[in-house]
Amino acid sequence: MDSKQCFSYYGNYDTQSIKEKLKQSNLDWTKFQNRQRACSDMRNTQTIPIVFDKRFMSTNYNPVYTENFDLFDEELRRISDIILEKTNGEGYLLRAILVKLFKNSDIPSHRDTANETFKYSRRIHIPIVTNPSCLFTVGEETIHMKEGEIWEMNNDKLEHSVVNNGDEDRIHLIIDWCEKPLP
Repeated sequence: MDSKQCFSYYGNYDTQSIKEKLKQSNLDWTKFQNRQRACSDMRNTQTIPIVFDKRFMSTNYNPVYTENFDLFDEELRRISDIILEKTNGEGYLLRAILVKLFKNSDIPSHRDTANETFKYSRRIHIPIVTNPSCLFTVGEETIHMKEGEIWEMNNDKLEHSVVNNGDEDRIHLIIDWCEKPLP
């Protein structure tokens, strides 16, 4: 993504199967706290890791599959096919997490710099549960990402923030997609 571009729209994905799995499974949103402890900006969130190295502050270009991977494997394969179309068949899924942002809360303005992988990957958001009062700002541009839309956002070059002024928690599937030649 160009250093000044804020968002890039990839298409849509039917999120119903992910929503059903979230309702039917016994996923514990409070179990994984590494991300919130390491980044105070994430204090109003909870995370379900799917493909995620719990040592995310260290640079690792290899996917680390968590105990939650099998539950979402099929959906991640379908989403990866959509991303591959947009990236000319290049790249692989490095990270995938579900992130809940609490109702009537925010994620303050920040830039993602946890490790070197951000320089070589695309940050992709797919809203699973959202509301019209949930707004995402990157640089000077603010949008409402609708449920099922697939958006790349410029997370490492531009400041970004989120506000959820709605009466329900927002849930996004966040994917880091490695495409550029690795160092």
